[in-house]
Amino acid sequence: MHAPSNKDLQQPPDASPNLDTNGAPDETYESFTGKARMTGSGEAKRLVIHFHTAEARDLCVGSSHPEFPDLIFHAHDPRQLRSNEDLWAIQVTDIPFFIKKDNLMAYFKKF
Repeated sequence: MHAPSNKDLQQPPDASPNLDTNGAPDETYESFTGKARMTGSGEAKRLVIHFHTAEARDLCVGSSHPEFPDLIFHAHDPRQLRSNEDLWAIQVTDIPFFIKKDNLMAYFKKF
C-alpha cells in the first residue's frame, strides 16, 4: 500500500489504497462464489461467473481486467436466467480458444 507523506501539513499520512491506471481503487471481489460454468465453443464460447450480490457483479463488470484484455465482461443476460442466482452472475464472451475455464477460474479465485 502506498501512503504518501503529509509531513509538510503536520497531518497523518493518507493510507488509502493505490489507484490503478483508470483512477479507481484496487478492488477485490470478496463475494465471488467460486461457481462458474462454461458453455459453447468457438465464437459462441461463454463463461458465466457467479457472485453473492448484484453489487459485486456490477463492480466486476465496471472494472478493467488487464490480465484479460481481449475478453468482454458484462452482466448475465436476464433472458437466459435459470435461477435467482443468475441475477448475481456475469458473462465473459469473446474468449480466445487457448484460454480455458481453469485459467479464468484461477484468476477469479484471487478475489
